[in-house]
Amino acid sequence: MEEKCGERNCYLGQRVKTLEDQFKDFQKRKNADHQDIFSRLRELEQLAAVQEERDKTINDKLDKLIDWQEHQQDRPGRLQERLVEGALLAVVGGIIGVLLAHIGIV
Repeated sequence: MEEKCGERNCYLGQRVKTLEDQFKDFQKRKNADHQDIFSRLRELEQLAAVQEERDKTINDKLDKLIDWQEHQQDRPGRLQERLVEGALLAVVGGIIGVLLAHIGIV
């Protein structure tokens, strides 16, 4: 036996069916959007990890460069100090030699 629906009941049944279909479509789109968002987040996390490693490498190289530069800046000062020490030793040695020669020890 075939049930006949009234005009209002048929409209409500069709409307419920339409809403159910729209809800299912919404859920599919939502799931796809969430997967896309999570995929992008994973990519960003990977890029951030790579960038962090690059930054660490750059910082290590900069530290080495700064140490080398400080060492190089100290070198001329040490060379100059050695030259002054040598000159002072030569002058003091000469004075002592002259004094010893004047006294007659040498």
